[in-house]
Amino acid sequence: MVLDHHVPFRSNPMEVRTTGLWADHICETPLDHWTLGLETFALGVDDPRELHGRQHGDNVALGFDLEWETDGPVVEHPLDAGVHGYELACRVYGEVLVGRDVIDVEGVGSRSHHWGPLDWVVDDGWHLSGVVEGPTRWSVDHRDGTTTALLEADGTVRRVDARGEVEVDEDGLPVAARVDADGTELRVEVLAVTPVPVEVAGRQIRRPRALCRLRSSGGWTGVGWLELRAGAGGSLGAG
Repeated sequence: MVLDHHVPFRSNPMEVRTTGLWADHICETPLDHWTLGLETFALGVDDPRELHGRQHGDNVALGFDLEWETDGPVVEHPLDAGVHGYELACRVYGEVLVGRDVIDVEGVGSRSHHWGPLDWVVDDGWHLSGVVEGPTRWSVDHRDGTTTALLEADGTVRRVDARGEVEVDEDGLPVAARVDADGTELRVEVLAVTPVPVEVAGRQIRRPRALCRLRSSGGWTGVGWLELRAGAGGSLGAG
């Protein structure tokens, strides 16, 4: 984990630079191509729950040089009044450095952009984005008790009603999820999760993120990311 709530603002808002931390976000081509770079030291832990506790672990060199290239149409997100945003499916490639290891990366991903008065303290629900084998990409959002799925195939985006539920453990971390949309059931298996403690207006909130494997009732498999915007135990959502 890399965490610093007191990084000074710079004239270039896309660059982060402070003692022991450098990160940059470069828009090569609007809505098409971004480059992200990072050089820092991170906290390495055996159990992600440690990040909600004492935050004791090993000091590990961490860096990456990754390219995000758009691989699909713009998908508009259903958000609160006055808040706008979109999501793009992408191909991601480059290198990740962890300690002395250099890991080549080539796979699928997504990029989102939001603007407006989004209040992370009261923001609730969850968001799932992923790619299933074949032509279909999923973007599922649960907010204010309602689940909406955006399905993209062959360059066309369809908005459909959905039902979804995320199962979390006693620490509020996701362990599984299920989505029913457009006659298809999508089962979500959590492979790895990181709790992300974020300080907002003097309060610490949690926005856990999980790397997932997706399995559809049609036999397709895929990968995706699940982000929780609420930290209650039990299960989240069903509308």
